[in-house]
Amino acid sequence: MGKGRILSISLIALFSTVAYSVLGIVKFARFRTGIYDLVIFDQVVRDYSRFRAPGSLVKGQWNDLGEPLSIFNDHVSPILALLSPLYWIHDGPETLLVAQAALFSAAAIPLWVFVRRQMGAVAAYAVSTAYLVSWPIAEAASFHFHEFAFMPLLVALSSNGGRRAARSTCSWSRFYSCASKKTSGSWWRDSGWRCCSIANGGEWDRCSPSSARSTRPSRRRS
Repeated sequence: MGKGRILSISLIALFSTVAYSVLGIVKFARFRTGIYDLVIFDQVVRDYSRFRAPGSLVKGQWNDLGEPLSIFNDHVSPILALLSPLYWIHDGPETLLVAQAALFSAAAIPLWVFVRRQMGAVAAYAVSTAYLVSWPIAEAASFHFHEFAFMPLLVALSSNGGRRAARSTCSWSRFYSCASKKTSGSWWRDSGWRCCSIANGGEWDRCSPSSARSTRPSRRRS
């Protein structure tokens, strides 16, 4: 895997980051973004950056007007705390829009690595570019901000890695995925099968519960 090719896909991802960042910031500057969910997460990440309990006045308006609602009562996404240092640079919703564009675009790099290993460099560039310009990603980048911005990168990482690195890569990416959304449990289960398959060289049969029971050493009765 040449450094030139990694640099190429990194530049493509950087261009995508700039493009989607401009899209989000222009919509924000033209008052085309709504309160849900951009303002909610803006208030939450700001609280994280100031070492306060994360809450949202927007969500609190449905309960006690003027009182922030704890984010753990609604959107349980501890992974958002990873974005809090960015608010030390710029304290505003634009930071989330740029971060979301970067997260979406960064997923193209592990995706490129995975496809290149399976199908070659040409297919890797084609699939990664198709992902970056796909309608779901463009529409998601156009929709203000959501904690699911972390998911494409985490899914791409969980699908990557050889047999040696598969277990650690999958385990960490699955851990962070559950920290990104409280409803990621089903993805956790399905990705577990995929991680097991990668670690066993694509042998799905070895990942079944019945196989696990059959491989246990039997206890001999004395």
